[in-house]
Amino acid sequence: DVGWVTLPSIGPPSSRPVTAAAGDITVLLCAVRGTLYAYRDACAACGKSLADGTLDREKLTCAGCGARYDVRLAGKGLDDPALHLDPLPLLTDSQGVRVAVPETAPS
Repeated sequence: DVGWVTLPSIGPPSSRPVTAAAGDITVLLCAVRGTLYAYRDACAACGKSLADGTLDREKLTCAGCGARYDVRLAGKGLDDPALHLDPLPLLTDSQGVRVAVPETAPS
């Protein structure tokens, strides 16, 4: 089962990844050319938070291990295509920014 969680205001889109709490998971938000993308906040290579990573257009680089992902291609690994981030469905509407999180999300 999936539940929609409204995220706290994250301010205007920026060139830095932003994290927000959604229930009991941390969501990583990346803005690319005005479009928001949401992922579970964990590097597929090392498991660390991507909050301190760098976002260069659609390329997100982990500050911990240097793994790179394409946020527009569902978080596909650029260096190792077998790695990918865990995307979360996202809606932006009159209720704000909402993400769908599994009811039994592992922490």
